[in-house]
Amino acid sequence: MFSYNEDVLYHINNNIFMELKISTIHGVGTYLVKDVSEGTELAKPWTGDSGLYDVPFNLITSDVQPLIWRFFCYRTSIEKLNSNKEVIKIHLYTGLNFLHHSHAFINHSHVPNIDYGLVSMTSIKKGEELFRNYYNTSPFVLEKNII
Repeated sequence: MFSYNEDVLYHINNNIFMELKISTIHGVGTYLVKDVSEGTELAKPWTGDSGLYDVPFNLITSDVQPLIWRFFCYRTSIEKLNSNKEVIKIHLYTGLNFLHHSHAFINHSHVPNIDYGLVSMTSIKKGEELFRNYYNTSPFVLEKNII
């Protein structure tokens, strides 16, 4: 019988919120793959060991499946992975939320929807772009008294 790490599945289903897409504002932007409520921490890091983990694809939530598919399963369809109850291998790295630092691509707005700690300041819908105010929330700016 196949077994998998429950902590890995929990992290994938509950802590992956962001993907990169072409921004409507500038260059590349960071977008939500699922709805979040105010106060949601959007980039909780993986705290387990770095490694390659086996995960049953059909147990990954439907809002995260397309993102996982894009990085790990592009040679077959999502429908086939679900119907065959495929087990896929996913890399997770200690201290990193997922595969990349999506927050490096968050664009500026004077009306941000997240704070500099990557916590939602309001409810945000799936598909919306994330914004933060570069000028009054950056620890570097505050430390150097630039504003």
